[in-house]
Amino acid sequence: GLDEEALVKFDRARTALRISGGLAGLAALDLIGHLAELHLTAGRFDDALREAESGQLQVESSSDLVGTEEAGRIFSALGKALIEAGDLDAALESLERGRSALTAAGELEASRLGSELLGRLGDA
Repeated sequence: GLDEEALVKFDRARTALRISGGLAGLAALDLIGHLAELHLTAGRFDDALREAESGQLQVESSSDLVGTEEAGRIFSALGKALIEAGDLDAALESLERGRSALTAAGELEASRLGSELLGRLGDA
């Protein structure tokens, strides 16, 4: 598993960058997406959900962020966290949004993997 101290340091660095004004737009979304993925890997699903929802709000508030790889990462992480929370309908919607963003960004391999995951969820 991931070292708890590493997660805390990563979160502190993100907070410091945000407070200093040095974190906005795609850079912020990229960092939030990676932090959500780290939380998922560590089994910290509530934290992953919180981070991904924060990223979702950013994507939805800026048309420049829609259809980016970073938005795809956010929605994919959100979908995975929602699966863990047992909200399969919302998870499917988020995973679809992630797949669409990754396709728009040209991330075809990630989009293919997302489609496979959506298919498996649909069969469940």
